[in-house]
Amino acid sequence: MRTAPPSAAMPASGRSESWHAFLSGQTPGLCRSIGDLLTVFHSLVVEDPVLNLVAARVAQLNHCAPSLAAHIELAKRQGEHPMRLCHLSAWRDSSLFGPRERAALEWAEIFGTSSLTQVDLKSVDDRVDIGLSAKDISTLGFVIVVVNLCSQLQLTAAALGPA
Repeated sequence: MRTAPPSAAMPASGRSESWHAFLSGQTPGLCRSIGDLLTVFHSLVVEDPVLNLVAARVAQLNHCAPSLAAHIELAKRQGEHPMRLCHLSAWRDSSLFGPRERAALEWAEIFGTSSLTQVDLKSVDDRVDIGLSAKDISTLGFVIVVVNLCSQLQLTAAALGPA
């Protein structure tokens, strides 16, 4: 498997050339809206490292390498311990995550991988209620949706091929 040398920097945005080509083919309003959404998203994950862990976990679930690389890089810059990043995909079996992080990662997996109904949400309440306020859950939902959206847009860009 080919990897970048350790000294080579990963692109901070994690976006590929096809992603840029895709955006350049869109209307200015759509590009501006996506840019605004990403600005809010970035400010949230920089402010709260738990949100960045959630974004990285959702990128893993989406099999989105560029997004995962970007969130892992940001987590490292935020001072996240490398072992916790290695355990992220097996967080349930790891003792390295606290109650709030576990609740946030649980919500990421439930909300990020399924189409929930009101009935489903009632059964989820007890599992994610530890340490998460209504605002936390709302913010987590936003982060999850943005990571999912970016993954879908990157797949669309890849499907379109080079411009």
